[in-house]
Amino acid sequence: MTRYSAIIRFKKGGKVVHSEFETFGRKALANEWMRRRESDLDSSRAQGEPFGKRYMLGDLIK
Repeated sequence: MTRYSAIIRFKKGGKVVHSEFETFGRKALANEWMRRRESDLDSSRAQGEPFGKRYMLGDLIK
């Protein structure tokens, strides 16, 4: 079974500041997700919001 991974990474100063990925069964779905997600992230960045959400380790464990 072929799977397609869509990966989005943003770097600043040579360091990755945001990274996310999803896996899909169809290439068209992977491309659509990447376009939609990049658009959402660009809109958020234009409004001054930081990339992704930051969590404390304790919150993730709960």
